[in-house]
Parts: sequence; structure tokens; C-alpha cells
Amino acid sequence: MSVNVAGLFSLTRDLAPMLIASANAERPSTIVNIGSVMGYVTQSETAYAYSASKAAVHHLTRILAQEFAGRQVTINAIAPGPFPTNMTRFAIGDEAGAARGARTVPMGRLRRPDDIAGAIPLLTGRAGAYTTGAILPVDGGVGVAPSARDVRSRRMSDWADGPRVPAGELASLVGRSFVSRWLIVDQHRIDAFAKVTEDEQFIHVDPARAGATAFGGTVAHGFLTLSLLSTLAYGALPRIEGSAHGVNYGFDRVRLVHPVRSGTRVRGHFRLLAVTQRSKREWQPTYDVSVEIEGAHKPALAATWLTMQVMGN
Repeated sequence: MSVNVAGLFSLTRDLAPMLIASANAERPSTIVNIGSVMGYVTQSETAYAYSASKAAVHHLTRILAQEFAGRQVTINAIAPGPFPTNMTRFAIGDEAGAARGARTVPMGRLRRPDDIAGAIPLLTGRAGAYTTGAILPVDGGVGVAPSARDVRSRRMSDWADGPRVPAGELASLVGRSFVSRWLIVDQHRIDAFAKVTEDEQFIHVDPARAGATAFGGTVAHGFLTLSLLSTLAYGALPRIEGSAHGVNYGFDRVRLVHPVRSGTRVRGHFRLLAVTQRSKREWQPTYDVSVEIEGAHKPALAATWLTMQVMGN
């Protein structure tokens, strides 16, 4: 904070008389502060103090811009994205780290020096003479990219969207098949799963290297496809009237049959095999499950899935 924020404020204060004296309406004096993409995204990567200090730089830039606007001094900031520096060397300093860093950027590459060099004249030249208080993102799209929490293509179901049936009628549905909606498995979803599970094998997250394998590109983790059964089941499988929630009870068998390429759509096919009442409050529907890949001749997986529905009090 002493360097990123207090230092910025002190330098502005000390140079203010000269900046004001040399400014006029046709040619304002200019200040460009250095913020960061970390000042407005929430993925701090444990850099809590750095992220907070850069957010402070952005806000201080706006406050000072309002203060100095009437004195014909424009104050803006740029917010750079990932860039190889001494500070980031531990994360993206080598080839493998740089490749990982580039995958977090929607434009697919790390920032270059000329990206910043090109942005500065925009804010200090005639084009920026009527701009003040702006935070210019130079981040390759990081600020608008989905995070690990935002990879969903629709509102997440609360499990209450499926058809409801009385408990006594659930057994009559044995043998009935149910089909889910389509769900896209894109690279953002795969990258998010790789991050939270710490399984960043290149076949999942590096399109260039994966393209040279028999897969011809990145593929979803088998466990990612398996985990999608829950959201595929929402809205498709019957819910017992009066049930409070569902529980994943496990699998009798699982086979990962076919890889799911990034960018393809999948949907679930569920056939109710059995219904067992385990207690007064617990019902166990068992399903034969397969995950269809759009355009593929084999399913992504086949499994026998044991679910549980728990009745409310």
C-alpha cells in the first residue's frame, strides 16, 4: 500500500503545481496511473494485499480526476493483465507457466510491452483530452471472462424443477426413461474443473499440445462428465412430493466410454431401474445412466447411479 497507493498520492500532490501551471483547456496536463486487472477481478490467487492496493489505485484515480478536472488535468489509469515480470516470474516465468497463464486470457496470450506502449498515447494525446477518471483495461478480456463460478449456461436448478409424483406412484415409473436438456462442455467449463480439482493435464487445458494427440484437441475430464449428471438430472428426473432434497448415494458401476471434446454438447439419458424405501424419510431411486455426445456414435459414459430423496419433516 505504501508504494502502490501512498506513493502515487504523494507524487501527484508534489507535481500538482507544475501540472496545473502548464495545463489549459486545449492541452490539459495528464496523469496515467498503473492499476491492474487484479484490482477488479475476484481471483486474487492469494495476492490479497496487492489486489486491494490496485483496487485502491483505481478508486483514488477517480477521486483525483474529479478533484483536478476543473484545473484542466486529466487523471486516468490503465489496468494491465498478465505480463511476465520479476513479480510474476514464479507463476509465468517459464514456458509451461506462460502457457498456463495464456490459457486464462480470453485472447489466448499474455500481454506484450507494446500493448501498454500503445495505450499510453491514447490517454495522454489529443484523443484522450476529454477523458478523465477512466480505468482502461489492457487485459485481453480477463475482466469479462467467466470465472470458475460463472461457467453455467443457465440458472442452476434448485432441484425443484423436475416433475413431482406421490411417493406411492414412484415405483410405477420403473422402466420409464427420461432425457435431459443439452449442455455444452466448453473450454471455460473444462478449465474451471481443472482449476478446482488441480488436474491440469495438457490434454484438458492446452489446445495446442492436445491438438497433436489422438484426441485432436482438448477433452473434458472423465470425472467432469460424471459430475455433470447432477445438473443434467435437474428438471428431468421425477421428484417425490414432499421431499426436501436429493443426495448422491453412489454408483454400482461406471464406465468412461468416449472422450468429450471441448465445445461439444451432451445430454443425459436416465432409465429408472428400481425404487427402494430405505426408511420412513428416505427413498432410493436407482437409474441406468448414459451421457450422449451430440454427433458421436458412442456415449461419453455408462453407469448405474444410486440416488436418494429425503423427505421433509
